[in-house]
Amino acid sequence: MDSSLSTIEAFSALALQVKCQAVNRASDRTAARAIMQSAINALGPQIAAARAFIGADCRLVVLPEYWLTGFPLGESLSGWAEKACLAMDDPIYEALGEIAQQQGIFLAGNAYELDPHFPELYFQTCFVLDPSGSLILRYRRL
Repeated sequence: MDSSLSTIEAFSALALQVKCQAVNRASDRTAARAIMQSAINALGPQIAAARAFIGADCRLVVLPEYWLTGFPLGESLSGWAEKACLAMDDPIYEALGEIAQQQGIFLAGNAYELDPHFPELYFQTCFVLDPSGSLILRYRRL
């Protein structure tokens, strides 16, 4: 074995199932943001409780698809972009990074995201935050 390669310490991962409050019925961006903030406020304690049960070796938590907003059923492109999509530097990523940092975990999730290089589109973006709270991976799958 190449001595320059480091070994990876064993760890547990959790596919955390959380209740999704869809933003589809929100009247505007402000109402949708309140729904998203409620989901984020609940997330830290849910992760802490799960890790207390599983153990400190739970170092990766993966959130379900659509957990933050639901999906754009019957929504126009511009309506969903306004209501549900995050900016690439959205404060929600910072809030999720704080949870990852407080829990000492990698936190993976999925969100609808806007990119100023593609103003007419939104993307379904998978992301990973590391235990320092930094966004270390962004993958756009749609």
